[in-house]
Parts: sequence; structure tokens; C-alpha cells
Amino acid sequence: MIRNAVPLLLLAAVGTVGAQELEIPDVPTPLLPERAATVEAFVPKGWTVEERLTGPVDADAKPDVVLLLRDADPRNVLHNEGLGVPELDTNPRVLLVLLADPAGGWRRVAQSDTVIRRNDIPTLSDAYEDGGLTLDKRVLGVTVGFFANAGSWTASHTTYKFRWQDGCMRLIGFDEGVLNRGSGETTDTSVNLLTRKATRAIGNMEVDGAVQHRYALKPRAPVCLEVVNDEFDPGIPAD
Repeated sequence: MIRNAVPLLLLAAVGTVGAQELEIPDVPTPLLPERAATVEAFVPKGWTVEERLTGPVDADAKPDVVLLLRDADPRNVLHNEGLGVPELDTNPRVLLVLLADPAGGWRRVAQSDTVIRRNDIPTLSDAYEDGGLTLDKRVLGVTVGFFANAGSWTASHTTYKFRWQDGCMRLIGFDEGVLNRGSGETTDTSVNLLTRKATRAIGNMEVDGAVQHRYALKPRAPVCLEVVNDEFDPGIPAD
């Protein structure tokens, strides 16, 4: 089966390129309030707001807020003498979804420090780029990338789509494009987890057209934001 985000074997390969072994600092997940009077109260001391989106998440008329927080501890910026970037910012990120409380203030309903991979390998580009969060018609999109300057020919981008449903930010869509920069082979996957339908197109940059495959997925329990990471498997059966 083709990877469903960044494969562990690829991460292992790029992580061992170069002679220097970096020691990545352990950063505990910050303890955040469940409710607060202001959005700013959800930002821990020493952290910054990297992205902020405002718009409807639930079905009421009040605008809600999505925050992407990032630690700003200089101790998490590592000097690298091996392959890759000379300064590696390993500060982790936390994605928050805040609903406007009818009684006033804000309520935290979802939190993830895994949907965006931590930047801890110097030969990999940061998984997140500005604009990687979208909020449109109550659907939250989170786009992450994979690009190695050593150790792998694979480049990819993956978009997870979440909607507030059944008490969680439920994963409803998964779209991924993968390019082998050596062979030019492309693989584009689109999964609708509500209808349990998936498509995959396999082609090549040098050739027009692609071979299309369609799949029916097995039923599965709802997947919430908190459990999604770069090992997520959308359940496409092997060809």
C-alpha cells in the first residue's frame, strides 16, 4: 500500500542521513483551560499564535476560533553541523478549536499536537507552511507537507478535513498528492470518510493521463482530530 502520510521507513531513512545525531528536547503538551473569557487565555506563556481563523465551526450563529499555537523557546532551536538546515527550530505546535459559549467566553472542544508533525529532522522541510489552515463552510482543513533535501526522493502534501460532528472534530476527508522526484511517478488519493468512497490516480509527470482506481471502504468508527497523525491510514484496500 502506498503511504498514507509520511511513511515510517522514509522518516527513518532521512533521519539517519548525516553524521550528527541531534538530541531533540522533550516538550510536554501544555495544560490549557477548558473554558476562558478570552481567546488569549488559551495561549500558554512563552507560546505564540502562528495562525488564527475565525468563522463558524458548530451550527449556531456565533463565530468560533481556530488557533495554531507554537512554542517559542530558544532552547528548542538546535545548531546542526550535519546535512540539512544549520539551525533547526523544533518548537512544537498545538492546534486548538474554540467554540463561542452562548453564556459568554470560549470553550475548548478539540486539541492536537500530532496532526502537524514536529520539525525534528534537519533534512526535512517544516511540515507546515503559512496558509495551511482553512475554515470554509464549517470544514477545517489542515495541510501538511513532506520534502527531503537528502535521503528520499518523495515529496507530498496531505490535507485533512474535519467537521464538528457527534461531539468531536471528526475527520471527514483525506486528500494526498505524492511525487517521486526521481522517477516522476505521481499518486493522487482522495477519500471521503462519510460516504466511504475513495479514488486514487497513478501517473507520471512526463506522460499525459493517469490510471484511475476506485475503492469502497469498510465501515469504521469516527476518527477525531486528537488521534490523527502522520501514520493515519484511511483504509484503502491493497490493489
